[in-house]
Amino acid sequence: VDAKRGEIRNGWPSFLPDERRFVYFSVNRDPQQHAIMLASLDDRRPRMLFRNTAKADFGSPGQLIFARDGVLYAQPWDFDAARPRSEARVILPDVNTSSVARAAFNVSGGALVYRTGSVTRTQLVSYARDGRLIRNIGPPGPYVQVTLSPDEKMVAFHTARTQFEIPARLWLMRLDSQVVSRYDFGRSGNADAVWSPNSRQIAFSVFDLNGPYPSDVMVWTIREQSPRLLLSDGNKNKPD
Repeated sequence: VDAKRGEIRNGWPSFLPDERRFVYFSVNRDPQQHAIMLASLDDRRPRMLFRNTAKADFGSPGQLIFARDGVLYAQPWDFDAARPRSEARVILPDVNTSSVARAAFNVSGGALVYRTGSVTRTQLVSYARDGRLIRNIGPPGPYVQVTLSPDEKMVAFHTARTQFEIPARLWLMRLDSQVVSRYDFGRSGNADAVWSPNSRQIAFSVFDLNGPYPSDVMVWTIREQSPRLLLSDGNKNKPD
């Protein structure tokens, strides 16, 4: 990570066929400076290929596959000269890009797997240990990170988010009444809910989707108006 250039993390590497060079995504404190980079195991000086908001994968023959604004593109590249050979073309009009850098596709040789940008609606269900379906829980919805309270009276969850939706919020559902409540504590997003053993508190991470991208940990006591800050040190923290 090059802090002088404003980088705060790097990730999502994809190797070229020579198995020495690779492309990766650089996350910057300034969202306008996020970029696709080209690096080598033999050289500590990476080169910027272009600014982008999501990752890129190498695709045979000699192409970069990348997402931008929910659209997936393919573009032939001259990696020796670090410049494109021709214009990018659309290969998928709808691919999921849930947050910075993350895009739901992967390339291996000539094969591509992907998930569309549409929010997936799922149904929460309760099963017995022998696999028997007990009942459906609540209405269908874009549930993610579902966690059951230790007393089995409530479910905490977050909703899937895309570039078209509001940032993640904390939701609670009472299993007896199946009433769902949304909680907004004034931060851009939250996730990673973890219950206390007595089912009275929830720890969760809070973050700003517009960058920079550290996350704090907060603890909320059920029925209290506001959570309290537990950890804020400028790093990306998640409770467990």
